[in-house]
Amino acid sequence: MRLSNFTIRKFKAIQEVHLVIPKTDAARPGSADFLSLVGENNTSKSSVLEALRLALPGTDLPTPAVDHFPANTPNNGPIELEFEFDEIKPEDEAEQGIRTHVHGGKYKIKKVWAEVGVRPKIYAYEPVVEFPTWPNPDANKARFEAAGADWIQVVAAYEARDGAFPTRTSEKVRQGLREVAIAMGSPVAVKGAANWVENPGGFASHVDSVLPRAIYIPAIKECEEEAAVSQKKSAARQIVEAMFTQQLAGNPAVVKFAEAGEAVKALFAGGEGNEIVKQVEQRITAKLERLISLSASLDFTPPDIRADLAGNTDLGIIDGTLRTKPEHQGHGAQRSLIMSLLEVLAEDTAIPTEAGFRRALLFLPEEPEIYMHPQMCRKMRDVLLAISRSGTAQVICTTHSPVFLDLADRHDGIAIFRKVAGGVDTFQRSDDLFGGGGGAEDRDRLRMILDFDASVNEVFFAREVCLVEGDCERASLEAVAKSLISSGSIGREKYLLSRRDLSLVNCRGKSTIRAFQRVLNGFHIGYRVVHDRDKEGENGANAAILALLGGDEAKRLVHNPNFERQIFNEDWETDKPWKATKKIEAMNPLNNDVKRFFEFTLGKSITALL
Repeated sequence: MRLSNFTIRKFKAIQEVHLVIPKTDAARPGSADFLSLVGENNTSKSSVLEALRLALPGTDLPTPAVDHFPANTPNNGPIELEFEFDEIKPEDEAEQGIRTHVHGGKYKIKKVWAEVGVRPKIYAYEPVVEFPTWPNPDANKARFEAAGADWIQVVAAYEARDGAFPTRTSEKVRQGLREVAIAMGSPVAVKGAANWVENPGGFASHVDSVLPRAIYIPAIKECEEEAAVSQKKSAARQIVEAMFTQQLAGNPAVVKFAEAGEAVKALFAGGEGNEIVKQVEQRITAKLERLISLSASLDFTPPDIRADLAGNTDLGIIDGTLRTKPEHQGHGAQRSLIMSLLEVLAEDTAIPTEAGFRRALLFLPEEPEIYMHPQMCRKMRDVLLAISRSGTAQVICTTHSPVFLDLADRHDGIAIFRKVAGGVDTFQRSDDLFGGGGGAEDRDRLRMILDFDASVNEVFFAREVCLVEGDCERASLEAVAKSLISSGSIGREKYLLSRRDLSLVNCRGKSTIRAFQRVLNGFHIGYRVVHDRDKEGENGANAAILALLGGDEAKRLVHNPNFERQIFNEDWETDKPWKATKKIEAMNPLNNDVKRFFEFTLGKSITALL
């Protein structure tokens, strides 16, 4: 089964956040089960990963701390995490934690924490099922069979599944009868409206056994702790454990080792070694009885090597002729190792095996770009993309790197976090911005630009965005700033602060501006546009730009007929950025058109930058 979406309520600064994990679609090459959380610092992106760690098995946060509750008090709770799964396979639905709780092809559960340090209450969303003909009392099999032909069929189905009906009807038997009746659609089970029902599966462990295994890779924590297989809760240890559980637990050598341990255990219970064990027990008892009326008993518990294959494994890194532990390598090498292990695990998980339930994996890397050289950062992105397209592993990461976003594809895989009064606001697309309506051409233009300039993805991180046609405008902005700073008209520090907040996007021509506009509009990101008028009717580009601005002329600056003619009263065919820079350096004083361009593009008046 696949985690399709989840909701977090009242966790730290989060009042409520609903996020959808996009689905890999063979028809969309850029699609993936990959969700990137972006936004400025302190907008609760990491809190999302922390909440998932609290709710999902495989992590070290089984119960909430006081600072997990809003304003550090449980009185502002309870904390709730709600999960919805789709793609439920028959082998999934046969699991104790899931069976009878699938409604409309979905499996929905939620965990609720009302107090510090306590385990959650668990609920499943399912139809309320009543059994109006349930025999009372239900002491034995005969009572059920006497209740009618429908109950006889239910009892027969129960025995086919769980074996002979026991002498007395325990709660386990009652639950089994209810499950069988619901599964077979028996008339004895009358379904009402769907609602949250507590304690699905009977025990919390049954639910946790079917939830995805979360593997968290922190950003700030000492990296060597996450790369050391010897550390029980490290990311490397969890990954290796998952790999070995899938690949080695059933290996004949491992099975033989376990059988040998059981044979040693048998020596303590009987067989050829029984007398020796008894003699030792008797000798200890004799000494003990002199002091107190007690006796001794010896037993032996063999190590469960299948459950701890990773703990008995030493993972080394060979650098040239030197073999070292991963924790003795640099941070970049350590994170590279963790991502490589994840990739191998995803590949192993994707290998078809015998039929049966297989737990899904959810990777939670926090700022995967950290400690990474730019080229390595792009490789890391490719690894995570490959993992999330494997079909069995999903990825949710926080990031401050444009590399991990994609303007042309995966629009549903980006969630923007913003701080607002009273908490946090998020926005996530649910559709493809370029699907149909001639959008394929715009998508192709964006892909081409991204191939040459990955920095354009910075629009997701900037406070101000301005779209321009080319390098001439970019060069001119810096030249004007330099001139104004030299004359004392603006302050250098104030300019730099404003410039660092601005993402100035070179669209490399007017025809691509609208492609960027569609993305920015789609994610509710504000922006301005600077473009040439050229021939007003040319391809309808000018009208299309204005239409995407909602008809707001205040959000665009148009040069007539083009930048160089309006600003410098000249026409250029080549070296436009260089010529514009030199012209501005020689301009004293700066004319009104160039000042207007500077203020509009930067989004600040010259007087505000004094």
